[in-house]
Amino acid sequence: DELDDAERARWFRFLTGSSRGPRGGANLRIGPRAGGDGAFPFAHACVSSLDLPSYSSRELLRERLGAAVKAAHDKFTDL
Repeated sequence: DELDDAERARWFRFLTGSSRGPRGGANLRIGPRAGGDGAFPFAHACVSSLDLPSYSSRELLRERLGAAVKAAHDKFTDL
């Protein structure tokens, strides 16, 4: 699935702390997170790192990521 510009900006803000994509592309690190289906992803914006639980389905992964991005959207200020 492709993201529109507004969705892409929210993703970048969740992952990096800024709605603008990094020059030269993102250097995102993805690591494990405990909790499975009951947990949400956690982004460390200062180091562009994402802790991602192991979900039982792709649909749940999309749902949890979307919810985490939405919850964090208004908590960041563009740099």
